[in-house]
Amino acid sequence: MSRKVTALRDFYDEAEKVTRREGEEFEASEERIAQLNACGRKQCFQKLVREHRTGRPTKAELLDEAAVLGVEVPEGATNPEIYKLIAERKGE
Repeated sequence: MSRKVTALRDFYDEAEKVTRREGEEFEASEERIAQLNACGRKQCFQKLVREHRTGRPTKAELLDEAAVLGVEVPEGATNPEIYKLIAERKGE
């Protein structure tokens, strides 16, 4: 079963032989999502893709996105505060 995911940063998808760009949406199986997010390449230190879901993002998802964008999140920040920092970094 495939799920829609979003690339959190640019990366070369070796399985599909294509470069995925930050923000690009594509379909991937649960197994492939796990492979991408657990990659051992030297530049991989963050999750590469985020699954689309309904509802609000979890704190962990917000912290992952903040880390990818290079946003420093103060200890004890709430989800709305983290969301605001991310939006400011993206210029929204």
